[in-house]
Amino acid sequence: MVVYQALFKPEDDWLIITFPDFGWGVSNGKGEADSLEMACDLLFTMVNHLMKEGADLPVPRNYRSRHYRQISLSAAESAKVELYLEFRKSGLSKAELATRMGLSEITIDRLFSLRHVSRFDHMERAFLALGKRMVLTIQSAA
Repeated sequence: MVVYQALFKPEDDWLIITFPDFGWGVSNGKGEADSLEMACDLLFTMVNHLMKEGADLPVPRNYRSRHYRQISLSAAESAKVELYLEFRKSGLSKAELATRMGLSEITIDRLFSLRHVSRFDHMERAFLALGKRMVLTIQSAA
């Protein structure tokens, strides 16, 4: 899972939310539950923006304070991020990846968009085209 730590800074009746690893982006929430939802939305938006721009994602760091909470992307979103990171390491262009997979560049763009639901078999094919294998692990939720 892709996990970053969010800083929840109390201010009046609100919690101000930032992700220090990104250095930009801010949100707020009223109460813990609302703030956690807003933090998830903010992380999703920042990661999706960087992927759309073809930029590097920050390396998550570990912060120690009672004001930090771990915020994670969903499993499907995390798989897309891992695919994006492997793609960036490969040095391939989107056109080259599309050719290797026998798919259109539009489909490749969708693989790197958190806002688009991608077919699981396309995700697997993309990892294979990058010389990687996707492995699924199921764990107890408790």
